[in-house]
Amino acid sequence: MQGRRGFVLAVVCAIAACIAAMAGGPEAAAEVRGAVDEPLVTRRVQTEQSNSSIIYGSRLILKLIRRVEAGINPDLDMGRYLTEKAALPFVPPLAGGLTYHRPGTAPMTLALLHGYVRSAGNGWDYTLDLLGRYYEQALGFPEASVGLDMSIQGMLELAAGDMPEEASTAVGTYLVPAENLGQRTAVLHLALAQDPADAAFAPQPMTAADLAALAADLCRHAEQGLEVLTQQADALPEPLRVPTYQVLAQRTAILERLDAVRTIAPGMTRIRCHGDYHLGQLLWCENNFVIIDFEGEPMRPMAERRRKHSPLKDVAGMLRSLSYAAYAALLGFTRTRPEDFGRLEPWALFWQHWVSVRFLRSYLATAAGASFVPPQRQDLATLLDALVLDKALYELHYELNNRLDWLRIPLQSVLRLLEGAPQSPSP
Repeated sequence: MQGRRGFVLAVVCAIAACIAAMAGGPEAAAEVRGAVDEPLVTRRVQTEQSNSSIIYGSRLILKLIRRVEAGINPDLDMGRYLTEKAALPFVPPLAGGLTYHRPGTAPMTLALLHGYVRSAGNGWDYTLDLLGRYYEQALGFPEASVGLDMSIQGMLELAAGDMPEEASTAVGTYLVPAENLGQRTAVLHLALAQDPADAAFAPQPMTAADLAALAADLCRHAEQGLEVLTQQADALPEPLRVPTYQVLAQRTAILERLDAVRTIAPGMTRIRCHGDYHLGQLLWCENNFVIIDFEGEPMRPMAERRRKHSPLKDVAGMLRSLSYAAYAALLGFTRTRPEDFGRLEPWALFWQHWVSVRFLRSYLATAAGASFVPPQRQDLATLLDALVLDKALYELHYELNNRLDWLRIPLQSVLRLLEGAPQSPSP
């Protein structure tokens, strides 16, 4: 343990030395560092996260990688690319990184240094705060309309039209952030697809073989998750058993929806993308979202996190995050007033539905004509539907092992994706 602490201290000291030298270094790094005589008071970030972070003054944030492994961390080369070649105003600039080189082994990223963004909190907390106010208002609303088509196909059709007045009035404040989020997500993907000369970032065509391989991977993931759900179904609390059995009864339909990816016309491209995209990877700053943390899903192998994908994977991740936010806020709001759950749940679905539609509409309008968007609307629906369903099935597996109280969220989401009509869980 003492040796590990000494190693971490050495890393911090090395980064501190780099910070002190930045004023005479590369122009971008010196700009992020600021005046050399400006004191950089350090403080540790206290919030729970997968890495340890230290803030230097109001200029820099150092992220120490806890799970060090062979290979360049995606956050390093993505940050370098986005800083040097794209310079997106809503992505914190990379100021530097610390990489360990040892003869005969692949380099390992130990730490990253970015420009610090003073924010009002992350996108998850901001969204839950607005949802709490929304549910307070919704208690005075009339009964919410039922029968919303929660399928991806249905939301894409609505995204091509105008927002109904009743949706704009009820959802209100969050529609503007949702539009901002869709636009910035698309701009990020366009930037990551803009340099055909950089082999690490050049778009690559998705061939028929690629689509078949993706379909096989999605089906394999589903089989594994459904097998775990089958093994634990009978031991679940009674209110969760009915939707669990309903999902298990849909095994064939689930696999058919995922396998449909192989029927998509080849030709669109795959690119580097965020890889772990959700509301917690955003900062709310000056009435806009800032996108952070490009290291991908931390538990996946480094090579897989650097692989090129359809960026619709990011879109699917954000759609699932919006669904989770709606229910997380509802569960929190009704914790001390469970009698309101049944009345407010249709309004949770209403919020999720129309915010998702606005997000999709903004994303598709900004990315229109991009090589990574399937040109045929049916292919777009098939691919996005499969990626959202895959994410929801992954969430099933996660909640079984971590938060049983939240298992109802992905269970009901899977059923809505398959059937298109909402089904209410037991509160």
